[in-house]
Amino acid sequence: MVPETTFIAWLRKVAGISKAACYLAYYKSGGYAEKCGGLRGDFKEYPFRVLFVFKTAERRNNTAERLIQGNPPILTQVWLTTFSEATADPFGATPALKPYLYRGLFRCGECGCFITTETQKGHNYLRCTKRVSPCTQKYVREDEIAAQVDRIIGKVALEASIADAMLAEFKKERAQSANAEAAAIAATKAALTVCEKQIDLLLDLRLSEQVGEAEYVSKKHTLVNRKAELRGKMESFEANRLNRFEPAMRFGLEAKHAANLLAEGNHEKNRDFLKKVGSNFQVAEKSLALSFTNPWQFVADFNSTRASARADNEFSLTGVNWRRG
Repeated sequence: MVPETTFIAWLRKVAGISKAACYLAYYKSGGYAEKCGGLRGDFKEYPFRVLFVFKTAERRNNTAERLIQGNPPILTQVWLTTFSEATADPFGATPALKPYLYRGLFRCGECGCFITTETQKGHNYLRCTKRVSPCTQKYVREDEIAAQVDRIIGKVALEASIADAMLAEFKKERAQSANAEAAAIAATKAALTVCEKQIDLLLDLRLSEQVGEAEYVSKKHTLVNRKAELRGKMESFEANRLNRFEPAMRFGLEAKHAANLLAEGNHEKNRDFLKKVGSNFQVAEKSLALSFTNPWQFVADFNSTRASARADNEFSLTGVNWRRG
């Protein structure tokens, strides 16, 4: 008979993760099942859990992050709680993790480990988990990283005037393309009608025995292939009609919306937008670095070129005024 109890180990230190792995190996070997009166091969019938008990909720949350970031994650095989919570409700569910803003998003630029978040004296700090090797990176305030995120979004934000001009040009090209496609569709329909009439006429000639069997088969094969080609062109026109402009127009609207995000100051929305425009997020020397994805890299280069040209113009004007003085 399978017992209803669960295999629980009370571990009071973060180092208990390694002990949990040992308990898991003991469980999978069938030792726990045999101890409960079953057979070693029936270990899957016996529930397995490891209960971690921490002094503070902060340590519990940090350990939960480490378990989630493991490969494979083992959070489903443990319970995490604090001593006060365990004594108040020993059979309660695992407490929810604290909703840190950048949980699981960044990696350390020095050692490649995940960046975790801790709360110290009322402020959230980001730091390297240092799980692989010793790391020299220091703590950095979460609000400092949030300010850097805003600056990064500013690099790919298009001014409203530029975005509106780009969207107007896209609409103009879309209208021109629509007219050209309409003419091409009309011509294809006319050619398809002619082809169908030729097939019917060829059949009439064959029925009246004005053409031979071999000539009929040869010409019909040519006309049927021509008809299939025209139908394929019609289906292609219908499937791709105006679609090639939609991604570009959506991109222009998103680049314009980036400026609105900076004005709102919503850190959660800025974080989500950051995931859209970049990848390979790394934190090193208290600075955030990333790789812009295409086509956002083109916008960043465009804004950088405009900023450089503007700075050169201002420097030139300043030099002229200085010489006049």
